[in-house]
Amino acid sequence: DAVGGIDVEVPADLCTDDSSRGEEVCIKEGFQHLDGEGALVLSRNRKQLANGDIGRGQNQQVVIQGLLNKMKSIRSITQFTDILNTVSHNLDTNLSTQQILSFYNIGKDILAKSLSKDDSDIISMQQLYLQGDGQMIYDENMKMVLWNYIPNKDSKKEIVSAMKQNLELEKHELIKE
Repeated sequence: DAVGGIDVEVPADLCTDDSSRGEEVCIKEGFQHLDGEGALVLSRNRKQLANGDIGRGQNQQVVIQGLLNKMKSIRSITQFTDILNTVSHNLDTNLSTQQILSFYNIGKDILAKSLSKDDSDIISMQQLYLQGDGQMIYDENMKMVLWNYIPNKDSKKEIVSAMKQNLELEKHELIKE
């Protein structure tokens, strides 16, 4: 709401509780302008998605990308401060407001470079999926059977390696065959 809503592609009709858990809010499939409640439906919902938590994670990325794209319209430190004040009520960090504001010029440069390309995203996101299987397991603490995701060990190794390469902690080896 602090940025005036976001414009995103909604993958399916979705409904879930509003932010106060008082009423149900629904959004329609297709390109939509979402306010905060609509963005919350998109980022919170998993039960109506065929791929459950993975789909929710993908939708959360859509919301973040929508927010970043909307941030392209920020033209002043005052707008940035207003958004920062709104976010600060829902964010726990050990950075001071002054430290966060020191990132303003870096963010402004990123936004300025992205403005030359109207249809481009400010940042690109790489998606990695941890392969595995679901299994019902009895949880001693909860005293009930819960659904658990059991990750595939080889898939975990591949993702750890990809993350290290992205952080330049490990050299990327080009596969030529």
